[in-house]
Amino acid sequence: MLNLQFHNQSQSIRTLSPLPNPFLHGNGPAFRPAQLRPSFKKAPKIGVGFSPSINSIKAIFNLTAEKSTKVKAVITVKPIVSDPLAVEKLIGTLVLELVSAELDPETGKEKPTIKSRAHRSLFTDDDGNLKYKTEFDVPSNFGEVGAILVEADQLTETFLKDIALDGLRNGPVNIACDSWIQPKIVDKQKRIFFTNKATTSYLPSQTPNGLARLRAEELNNLQGDGQGERKIHERIYDYDVYNDLGMPDSILKSDLVRPVLGGKEHPYPRRCRTGHPKSSKDPASESWSLSVYVPRDEAFSLLKTAQFSATGVYSALHAVIPFVESILRIGKDKGFPSLEAIDKLFNEGVELPPEIEKLPSWLKILPNFFKSIANTGKDILRFETPETLKSKT
Repeated sequence: MLNLQFHNQSQSIRTLSPLPNPFLHGNGPAFRPAQLRPSFKKAPKIGVGFSPSINSIKAIFNLTAEKSTKVKAVITVKPIVSDPLAVEKLIGTLVLELVSAELDPETGKEKPTIKSRAHRSLFTDDDGNLKYKTEFDVPSNFGEVGAILVEADQLTETFLKDIALDGLRNGPVNIACDSWIQPKIVDKQKRIFFTNKATTSYLPSQTPNGLARLRAEELNNLQGDGQGERKIHERIYDYDVYNDLGMPDSILKSDLVRPVLGGKEHPYPRRCRTGHPKSSKDPASESWSLSVYVPRDEAFSLLKTAQFSATGVYSALHAVIPFVESILRIGKDKGFPSLEAIDKLFNEGVELPPEIEKLPSWLKILPNFFKSIANTGKDILRFETPETLKSKT
């Protein structure tokens, strides 16, 4: 019993460390009452709430990564000048997706795109261009923007001029587009527009990893697969031999077959592939067509097409009218003897001399001005009946 008490007393004394008391004289040790609370000083060191665990570090990192920046985007669209209803037809929105030029360092895959929908502004700029505006929430770890995916949620095609991004950490980004984009009801494939830096600064072998797949995909889209007939809205630069120079299926002449140029026998430059059906009389040639395929971005605008057509018709009239006058034997001092003679131009026509051999070319140039009919083995030039005379018949 005494041994136990003595043991406990020695244990309690051992936990207290003697310190000199500055308020007492002598060298004897004295005990401070504050020494009875040594465990309270160690408590914060072993507290669970203050331990910097791995989960807390990840949480802090995620909070930092989730910080985003507001980026404004302005899209410039050029209206169709020759179409008075072009602005009204541009009903809808443009869906944009920002593409990072970097891969995700954790997964090694492409980072998710950032999507936003751009709406048309009510006002135009000084040049009459339309403006679409939207905003993006770009995380701090998104990296440099390398490309933009565009989808037209509209009813008609749109000429996209450029896209401007403002608010990025690396400074503003301008993307020159100058291309037609089709509504998604016509072409479901999203258009890819790379930044000016990605377009001009990188060789194919130096393309950033985040853009390598999209760049290869865009190249395949432009090259095509060599199948099917080309449509007017496509922008495929596929090539073929010159196998459409003749008109083997013509009903006017049977000797309009032409050799194929661009093959092994005649290695001439190739043309843009159209994919028209093969000729029924000459399997090596394509059937002739008035519509010639040109990639959409290379084709004339509607206004330029109208000017070109008007110039062609005007030039053709200069050559045709003197010839028609010679056939009808009309001079400065001669005219039509009666109104019935004028009606014969539309009802009976004028018999052409047998040496006339270039009449088919006229039909292609001025199909609505006059036409040729063949009966009884003779070529007859008959003018199209005007609308005023049609109403009287």
